[in-house]
Amino acid sequence: MSRAFDRFKASAFLVVFAGYLIFNYPFMQLRIPPTGFGIPLGELVLIVVLLSTDLPRVLMRMNATVFLFPFLVWWSWGLGRFVFDTVEQGFWALRDSTQLIESLFLVAGFTLAGQPGMMARLIRWLSPIMIICCLYGLLFVFQEAIEAISPTLPGASDQAIPIFALFATTGTILLWGASFCMIQTPQSQAGRIGYALAAGFLVAYALLALQARTTYTQLLAVAGLVLVCNPRALRPLAFAIPLLFVLLIVISATGLQISGPGSASY
Repeated sequence: MSRAFDRFKASAFLVVFAGYLIFNYPFMQLRIPPTGFGIPLGELVLIVVLLSTDLPRVLMRMNATVFLFPFLVWWSWGLGRFVFDTVEQGFWALRDSTQLIESLFLVAGFTLAGQPGMMARLIRWLSPIMIICCLYGLLFVFQEAIEAISPTLPGASDQAIPIFALFATTGTILLWGASFCMIQTPQSQAGRIGYALAAGFLVAYALLALQARTTYTQLLAVAGLVLVCNPRALRPLAFAIPLLFVLLIVISATGLQISGPGSASY
């Protein structure tokens, strides 16, 4: 029974992980009960994992891996503020404690990562998740058309939230996809070229289509990290420059309108 429950927790956590990456904010609206004030599925899984975990033991194991004192200060201060603000603000204190609650996913993730075979399952799940995320992110240029036909979910205030038209984290996801391609170790030359082209294309698309300052900053951070850890993995980024010009030619030929910062479009 215990092993079956552990497998269930791991599977539920992976589903939540995939849902957050692919759908982001709309996935957060899935809650029980489905309308009005309800517990989001992600937080429900978090509660189940934490309540079925020996937290002192897990925190001791975490402290052996990372310096846990800053996290303990953060959790203690945040929980104290949450209790104090609940008396004055009621439900709104829960909304304002989102960062505190979401930081507990670190504990849940560490707990599940210690289960036998969990990391192998995560690696198996990660490839299709990243493929779906990147293909979904490439639809950014059709955001308005998708929003017009997308089904909706009721938000916490009963507002309509499109399921398939929110691309707030597209730049980050595309760079994650590029990084995922850069760290692969294919055995064949064709595989290496394929991953290099995919990484270069994702970076070029993120730079050209999104035109966001945060994307530029994140790209520099990723390049700096890879330069320190594995300089050879930067080679796929060289494909981004010629692919950037190819995308410019395609956009010019097809007449696609890409919105830049503010109200500018190109």
